Amino acid sequence: MRVRGGGAFRETSINTWKSSFNYDVEFKQRSQILLDLLSQEEKKNLRSVLDLGCGIQYFKDVLRENGLAPIYCGVDLYPHKEDNILCDFNKGEFPNFSKQGFDLIVCAGLFEYIVDLQGLVNKICALSPNHILCSYNFDGISLQNSIWVNRLDQKSLFNLFFLNDYYLNDYKTHRRNNPTGYFLFCKKEKMGR
Repeated sequence: MRVRGGGAFRETSINTWKSSFNYDVEFKQRSQILLDLLSQEEKKNLRSVLDLGCGIQYFKDVLRENGLAPIYCGVDLYPHKEDNILCDFNKGEFPNFSKQGFDLIVCAGLFEYIVDLQGLVNKICALSPNHILCSYNFDGISLQNSIWVNRLDQKSLFNLFFLNDYYLNDYKTHRRNNPTGYFLFCKKEKMGR
């Protein structure tokens, strides 16, 4: 992992997401849509959140706006916020967190930019969170974006989680510039709320 103050940051050809990207209101709306997939009880019992690809931490803002204050940890490629843990998933980096250290892991707008998505999903599931919230723009449904490095169909994305014993508990689609799918995966014993 890179740490601030350790020299200049170098953008690589693998990372198509640039540090100068302009975040807009749709990113915050995406965070609210994802949070709404959790039941009221799940929200009430939320103690800790790991936000992978957190950007400027819109999910943290949405938690606060909904009266929720779990421990929040944001991880991103760039230091958009002072407390972001810096990590390059496309170089195989992943923070060293303890298993069951987070109730919820959020991956909003991250997966399209990951070269080894199966490897990342394996690492996420190995942390054994109760719930995983993610979004994805599927191949054949959404328009192609030139900075995405992978394009999966729905079955292929879901299988990444099924192989790790996480199951689709809820989903929603939302029409933005691209139709986006929003998903809540959980362990089998958490199915059906």
